[in-house]
Amino acid sequence: MSLTSCGIGSDKQVDTEFLTGAYVSEFHELDLAGRELTQVPDFEKYLTGSYIYDVWSINLQRNNIKKIDSKVFAFFPNLKEVNLSYNKIEKITLADLPIEKLLIHKNEIESADIEGLESLKEVNIWYNELESSKDIKLPTSLESLELQHNKLEDISWVEKLTELNKIKLEFNELEDTDMVVLKDLKKLKFISVGKNKLSEDLEKGFINFNEVMSEKQ
Repeated sequence: MSLTSCGIGSDKQVDTEFLTGAYVSEFHELDLAGRELTQVPDFEKYLTGSYIYDVWSINLQRNNIKKIDSKVFAFFPNLKEVNLSYNKIEKITLADLPIEKLLIHKNEIESADIEGLESLKEVNIWYNELESSKDIKLPTSLESLELQHNKLEDISWVEKLTELNKIKLEFNELEDTDMVVLKDLKKLKFISVGKNKLSEDLEKGFINFNEVMSEKQ
């Protein structure tokens, strides 16, 4: 089944036809981007059969969603990617899902607890409202973490993310002493830290690090 032209939707228009029409078989994706939704649809109510197993990705970006519940995604046993970027989410708590990639950038997130996503490899949380270590809990399985354009003053919690190979921290409130924690992350291959409160020497050091790691690849 291919994507059909459903037009702009709304919560009242969500039904079986609306959801099956948004299924893109080529990518195993439910494409619900830009449908003016204010909540994640009740997939279990409207979808049956092969959809339960065939959906690997759900795209909900550019809607007006404010709240997220793990239960709505638990319906799909093979779900690997969820895109919730460009919504109005302030707090997100997700757990016990098989997803490996989570996109939640360009929201209003002040608190993110996704520690229970034990298969998660990549998360993008840039352009949100995160400030301190109390605001964010992440799984140790992470390999890629993007946190640009937040209000972070502390990244001490990063020390637990021993599988990280990429981290992006531009446009936060971090200082030289906050960067010490990165020294113990032996798998890191790329670090970007511009537009913080770092010394020029330290910024140059990270640029050199990236160049050296790039040459090794």
